[in-house]
Amino acid sequence: MIGLFVLIHSFTYFIAVTMTNLASMVSVKRTSVLFSIFFAAMFLKEFHFAERFIGAAVMIADAWFIIVF
Repeated sequence: MIGLFVLIHSFTYFIAVTMTNLASMVSVKRTSVLFSIFFAAMFLKEFHFAERFIGAAVMIADAWFIIVF
């Protein structure tokens, strides 16, 4: 099952690379960290949510600057 997900991930990753600028695509891909932090705090009841969310917000702001400029 894991192999299937890795195959789908690799396939869609290389399609995205051919469709757009690599820096833009990677910065958008890195926004998944925000969802991971949010779901970990919500479902797994992890601590230190604020510090992790601030770090993720900085990463999102960086992705936004790369895409816009």
